[in-house]
Parts: sequence; C-alpha cells; structure tokens
Amino acid sequence: MRVYKVRHYPDDWKDNPWLGKKIIGLLVAGGVLLLVLFYALDFLIDWLWFDSVGYLQVYLITLGAQSLAAVLGGAFFFSVAILNLYLAQRLSPLGPRPRGGLYNLSPLANASIQQSLKYALWAGLGLFTYLAGKLAAQEWQTILMFWKGQHFGVQDPLFQQDIAFYIFTLPFYRVLAGGLLLTGIAVVVLVLIKYTQNEAIFLSPEMRRLYLQPGAQRHLLILGGILLLLFTWLFWLNRYEVLYQDHSIFFGAGYAEDLGVLTIYPVVTLLALVTVGLVFANLWRPAYRLTLSGLISTVTVAILGLNLYPALLQHFLVKPNELLKETPYIQHNIKYTRLAYGLDQIKEVSYPARETLTAEDLEAHQGTVANVKIWDKRPLLNTYKQLQEIRPYYEFTLVAIDRYQVDGQLRQVMLAPRELAINQLSLEARTWVNERLKFTHGYGVCLSPVNQVTATGMPEFWLKDLPPRGKPELKLERPEIYFGMLTKEYVLVKSRTEEFDFPAGDVNRYTHYQGTGGIHLDSFIKRGLMALYFQDLEIVLSGYLGPETRVLMRRNIKERAQALAPFLSFEQQPYPVISQGRLYWFLDAYTQTSRYPYATPFAAAQGRLNYLRNSVKVVVDAYDGQITFYCMDPEEPLAATWRQIYPTLFRPLAALPGHLKSHIRYPLGFFYIQAAMLRNYHMQDPQVFYNREDQWDFPSEVYEDQEQPLEPYYMVMCLPQGSREEFLLLMPYTPIRKKNMVSWLVARCDLPHYGQMLVYTLPKDKLIYGPMQIEARINQNPEISRLMTLWGQRGSRVLRGDLLAIPIKDSLLYVEPLYLVSSQSQMPELKKVVVVNGPRLTFGDNLAEALKQIGTEPATPSLPSEVKPATTLSKTPAQALKYLRQALEYLKTGNWQGFGQEMQRLQGVLEELGAPLAGDGAALTSDPGKN
Repeated sequence: MRVYKVRHYPDDWKDNPWLGKKIIGLLVAGGVLLLVLFYALDFLIDWLWFDSVGYLQVYLITLGAQSLAAVLGGAFFFSVAILNLYLAQRLSPLGPRPRGGLYNLSPLANASIQQSLKYALWAGLGLFTYLAGKLAAQEWQTILMFWKGQHFGVQDPLFQQDIAFYIFTLPFYRVLAGGLLLTGIAVVVLVLIKYTQNEAIFLSPEMRRLYLQPGAQRHLLILGGILLLLFTWLFWLNRYEVLYQDHSIFFGAGYAEDLGVLTIYPVVTLLALVTVGLVFANLWRPAYRLTLSGLISTVTVAILGLNLYPALLQHFLVKPNELLKETPYIQHNIKYTRLAYGLDQIKEVSYPARETLTAEDLEAHQGTVANVKIWDKRPLLNTYKQLQEIRPYYEFTLVAIDRYQVDGQLRQVMLAPRELAINQLSLEARTWVNERLKFTHGYGVCLSPVNQVTATGMPEFWLKDLPPRGKPELKLERPEIYFGMLTKEYVLVKSRTEEFDFPAGDVNRYTHYQGTGGIHLDSFIKRGLMALYFQDLEIVLSGYLGPETRVLMRRNIKERAQALAPFLSFEQQPYPVISQGRLYWFLDAYTQTSRYPYATPFAAAQGRLNYLRNSVKVVVDAYDGQITFYCMDPEEPLAATWRQIYPTLFRPLAALPGHLKSHIRYPLGFFYIQAAMLRNYHMQDPQVFYNREDQWDFPSEVYEDQEQPLEPYYMVMCLPQGSREEFLLLMPYTPIRKKNMVSWLVARCDLPHYGQMLVYTLPKDKLIYGPMQIEARINQNPEISRLMTLWGQRGSRVLRGDLLAIPIKDSLLYVEPLYLVSSQSQMPELKKVVVVNGPRLTFGDNLAEALKQIGTEPATPSLPSEVKPATTLSKTPAQALKYLRQALEYLKTGNWQGFGQEMQRLQGVLEELGAPLAGDGAALTSDPGKN
C-alpha cells in the first residue's frame, strides 16, 4: 500500500516567518522598481527633448547637479547613520540585562517586538536616506549659485557684506545648517530604536522611571550637544533677517532692531555655546540640573531679549522721536529700494505742460500724430474675433502692440495670432487622429494700424484672411503656428496622413510639416517611451506613424522656456513678431530674488520679491520651435551667475539678428513694478518720505462706465527735445487721492537707448488735468452726452476706450475713442474720437477731424495718407447702396462671411442716416471751474 505525504500549507503567513519576509521583500523591491522606472522614464524623455532643441548640455548640467547633490546628501546621511548605529551596537550592554516592565512579556511577544524594531530600524534608515538625497537634490540651484555667485559691488549698511552674500552665500549656509540639523534628528531617532532593540533603554519594574545604560547615555549626550550646536548656528544666521523687517513706514531694520535685536543675538549665542559646553561636560561629571538651567536661561533670554527688549525700545525711545531715530534707516530703505529696482537710473526732467498746441507743433510731430492709438485692445479683440477668426476652431487670445516700417515710415500696429483651439472642435470631430495628427497648428496673423478706421468704424487691416494677404512689408511666408499660447498638447507631424492647413472657401488645404522641430520617432523604442510618458497606447498602435514622424511637445511658449530655464521668471504673455516672412514669439525673462537687503518687496507669483531685472529676452520660432535666450545685461550679477553655470544657454545681444532687434520692447510687467515703486521712492528726502508729502498714485480712467486703474501704454512718439520718433512705454501719475496730473514716466524701447527711463515732472504752481478730470469733462460735454443718449436709445451701448495722455512738444494731448456696440452683433465700431488740450475739447469721426479743431488745421502731411476721411451725409445713401449690392453678390455665390460683413457695414451707414448730426466736429470748450 502506497503512503502519500500530505503537505501542510499555513492558513496565515504569520505561521511562516520566512513567507512574511519574502512578501515584505517583494513589496520593497516592487516599490523601488516602480520608483526607478518613474525616474528613468522622465530622464529618457527629457534627454530626447533637450537634445531635440539643442540644449542637451544644459540638461546634463542640471541633471549632474541634482544627481551629485542627491548622491552626496544620501551618502552623507547613510554614512553618519551607519557609524552611529555601529557605535550604538558597540555601546550596548552584553550579557543579562535588567528586565523592566517593558520586557516582562512572553518569549514570543518579546521576539516579535525585537523583530518589529529591527524592521523599523532598516525601513527608517532607507526612508531617511532617500529623503536626504531628495531634499539635497531640490537645493541644486542654491548649490550652483553658491558655487558660481558673482559680486554685486554693493554692501549692506549694517553688516557691510556684499549683496551677493545674502543672495548666494547665506541661503547655502542655511540649507547646510538645516540639512545637518535634520540629519542629526533622524540619526537620534534611529539610535533610540537601536538602543531600545538592544535593551540599553528600559523601564523600571514599576514602569515609573526610564533607565539608560552608561554607554547609551554618553552617546546620546554627544548627539544632543551636536544638535544644540547646530541650533546655535542656525540662530546666529537668523540675525541677518533683521534686514527684511517690515515696518509700516519703511522696510528693513530700524532703530529697535539695530540697537536692540542685534545686541541680544551675541548674548543668546554665547549662552547657547555655554550650554553646549555643559552638555559635553556631563560626559565626565553629570550635572543635568545645571545643564537644564543653562538651556532654560538661554531660551528665556532669547524670548525676552528678542521680543520684549526691542518692544520697549520702540515704545519708549523710538515712538516719541520716530523721525529722528529712524531717519538713517529710512535713508537705507530709500537707497536700496531704488538700487534693487533700477530707480536710481531714472532721470528726472521738468515738463512745462502748456495748454496750447499749434498747427506748427502738430506738423513738426507728424510722426507722433500718425501713431496716436485710437483702437483699444479690448474692443479690438472682439472685432478681430468676429471679422477674422473665420472658423470656430480658430481663436484670437491676445492683441499685441508693436511697430514696423511700413511705406518707409515707423508705424505702430496691433496684431493678433490666429491660433488653433482644439477644444472648439465638435465632439464628433475630436478623434485621436484629428487631435494628434490633423489639427496641429494655427494659421496667420491679423494686423491693423493703431489709428486708422474705415468709413464704417472698422479697423483698416494691413494683414488679414487665409492665406494672409496685405502689405508687402508684412509678408508672411510661414504663417503656420505650431508653437504658441494655446498649443498645450502634443501633436505628431510628418505622419502618413496630411495635416489640415487652412480653409479656402468650400475646400480645405492640407500640408505636411517641413520643419526640423520635435523628437524624431525613428524607432519602436522611442514610440514605446512616448506611449508610456503620455499614457497613450495609440502612439504604438497607429499605422499613420512612419519612420519620419516627429512628436512636438512642450509647445506652449512659457512652458517651453520654463523647462529650459526654471530659475527665471517670465512675463505673463509673449508677443508675436513678423520678420522676414516668419512668425516669432518674444518672451521677456527676469532674474529675481527676495533677499536684497532693505529693498521693499512686491507681491509676485513666486512670492514676495524685492529685486528684479529684465536680463533675458527669449525668442521662439512659431514654426519649428527653435528657442534662443539672449542676455540683455551680461553684467547683471544674477544673469552673470547663470551664464557661468550654463555657458551654452545664453547668447549675447549682439547675436540677435538685426531684423529682430527692431522689435525689442521694454516689458510691461517690469515697467509696472518700477512705476509702482516710484510712487513712493521718487521721494529721496527722509523727512518728505516719512511724511508722505509728495506721494504719487496711478490715475484711473472710465471703461464701460466703470472707473478702473489706467494701465501703462506703448506709443510711437518723439520725446520732448528728441530728434525722432521712437517706441516708448508711458505711465502718468497723479497725487495720492487727487485727480490732477503731476508727472509721467517713460521707458525707451529702441536700441541703443533701450532701458533708459525718464520721469517728467509737471509744474506744481498750476493745475494740469489728470485722466479722471478729463473723463469728467467728457461726461459734462452736452454734445457728447446727447450722442451717448441717442446711441443708447437704439439698443446699443457706448464703449469708452483707453484715455491716452500724449506729450507733444511741451503740451499734453488727451485722446479717447468712443465705440458703439450693437446688441445684435456685439462687435465694437469706432464712432467718435475725443481730443482734449488744456481748456479745449473737440471730437470727430476720426482723429484727423478731431485734431482740426485744436488750433489751426495742421498741414496735410501730419496724418498718414491711408487715413480715410469720414463719409459725409451726402455720400451716405450711395455708400449704402454699394454695400447692399455687394452683399447680394455674396449671397448669390454662397459666401456667407462676406454677406455678413457687408450687412454689418450697411447697418452702420443706415444708423448714420437715422441720426444726422449738426456740427459734430465743432470745437467745444468746457468750463474748468466745473471740475
């Protein structure tokens, strides 16, 4: 008879300790493998992408810094922990241990506790080592900046340290001290576990007292002394924070911080060092109560000395004599804030602001008059959308302002790129093939001059339609937009199927990508990596992908720039530029910090910053995605530091092609921050600053019947005492809580004067109308009020555009456009332009007509020849008939877009027929005394 052996399989893994170990090992190994695969996938994709854009060395430097920091951080912690665990093992008692209440358990329970502590020890060691490496890697920028930091050549007034110390050196010291402190704390935790496992720490039988073996005591005392020493180092470094103290009147250390806080820091540090000595003295002669007394004394002196003592100084000594005591520190705040924002480079100029413009003035500044902006970008964007988006899947997201040479003259224009909005496709059309292979790019640009209007109140297009057509100087040979603001998803180009290019009437045009941008998917491995990265299996399965297929990713302009230079901050929006038949994007980049001593901070997306420089211009080709970083100021310390770290990332400004240099402009965001700081920091006298005697503010304007802050604006104009027109950025100022104008700030945009700033101060002995006072005068004008009422009665609403203060010679000219928005079309049409100079207020159908009423009529050349005169009433019926006939022709051919445009023009003419105006262009003078 054969006997079969029956193998017993335990119902619970606890019955088999080896099975439990295997499960834990597999789980740990699986977690480590997933972590490695996750990092490996990101590493490989980043490698391919950086290589495709020509900046592989930049990636290798970043990767090398992060990897080296992670390895050194993890290795340092592991070495320190292993050394201390070895010492704990050697210092643990041998032979029978005293048994306390903690261990009066069954042998099985005791063994289970010992095994659990062993697992906890090794798990903690692994976790802390990983965290140490990860935290060290996150500080790669701090490490590189400490290594390559450049000097500022300016010292702070309290510690006489170069500014570079606070931006490059001190952050590294704080990271180092903090990292060592965290290492010490983690090591103490592991050592305690080890001593508990070895029963060198135990409880008394009655569970009331904790006992440590002598070796464990000495070991923990040494570790405690080291931790206290590291705390003391961090405390000493913290004294520099007084430079960033925020007062209600000024920013930075004041009298109480200088003579109070900074006096206490050495005292507390000395007490802390004495306490450290007492801790180490316990190794030879125990004096725990004395050590505890020293620790309590140190903490008490720190709390009272750093809080109570400065408060008493502030209340009894500073507050009664605040101006006297704080004057030197207010001077520091003024000086270093002006240095941090470049306000010290602003030149102050007196401006008379006379109230009379003559025909000779207008004729002498015809280049300025020819570029007066009467199109507000907000209503113009709506007009562009209705006239030129053409298809639902196209979208205009922004209207940019730039200048071009057209017909031999420098002309200011507004332009908007026509981008592809993939989310606007119908649900049925949103297939994988359409989203990834067919609809890959936007197409073309819509462009119009800032001051020209058609007879029906529409912008005069210089570039429009599909394919783009317009002025020969603005010829666009590569209108495709593969890289832009709405291009947030990846696409696959050079596939076996054609891409949709643009609609042409009833048919669509198709194309194949001809550029070299993107990652070449020339192997199955690359396709598999992309499928894993994008979690898109179609990349592997699709038969449309061939050996020439490329993947275009990180197509958003800001995302693309941030991936290459995460240490820079960027302007909110890039702006498009047409040059030599191609479309480019310009993006302003900044070097910044929050550690500039005594400089007042401002709120930003990155937090509170108090130093900013527009040191870098980024240029991106909209077709192939080629991105280049140009250094505007190679001597700026932060930019110079990053150039030392990444020598191949930045190119000098001289390397920027000449055809693109003419489109550089001063960034709006940086200018706004400087202008905001100048409101207070133009006052350089400490007493005037303390009293806020001459505080400025931004003016307001009326838009859609709502008062709102006036924004800075670009203009092509000739500066007072200037010799030619140039591209400028302006911002007026009013006194705080007042409406009259006191000054205006200007930044020059054209090379070689790029970045030069001037503030023109107005006379203080007379009233100069500010924007809101001009708005009030426009509201009080009976003829304009009647027109607005009449337009409103027809179911339309009046939209008031940007009110611009335009310096011409030594006078200020105010210009505000009025738009009419129909309730049916919601498309703004320019109806009137209001012009104000001193006491004179005039308006007309266009700028030319309005300016004729300001003094003597200017000579003909003062306005561009393309500006079309307003249609007079006698010609209106004929014009209406012309639009009607053209609309009927479009209707016969089925051109619904053309039919709609002609009907809108016809509507505008019929509205003019219904409301003939007597003397619309007559000069009107409002009484200044009413304001």
